[in-house]
Amino acid sequence: MTHQYQLSGLTCDGCVAKVKKLLSSIEGIQSVDINHTRDEATIKMENHISTIKLKLALEDYPKYQIEGKQRVIPLTKPFEESEKTLFETYKPILLIFGYITSISLLFSLIMALSI
Repeated sequence: MTHQYQLSGLTCDGCVAKVKKLLSSIEGIQSVDINHTRDEATIKMENHISTIKLKLALEDYPKYQIEGKQRVIPLTKPFEESEKTLFETYKPILLIFGYITSISLLFSLIMALSI
């Protein structure tokens, strides 16, 4: 299985080699490929190895940090609400305004008839 991770603290090719060596020393890791320009590591492993175990391999060098990559789920319809009509958008406000106007007119009518 292959996983991708985000790295930080890599400033040179020596850092890349050091991190690659440290991560490769973990039992169960088959290969480590590091893209220095994107600060990403692609790790091929026999079984899943937790991010905590990977962090422990780098703990003697606090400058180097590793995090699991966030998976981005694309939205199928961004801003779905923008497809609403003008009436659908302002319907709640129009209803409230209508109720307040109706009650005011009804109250005015009752007051006019009671005089």
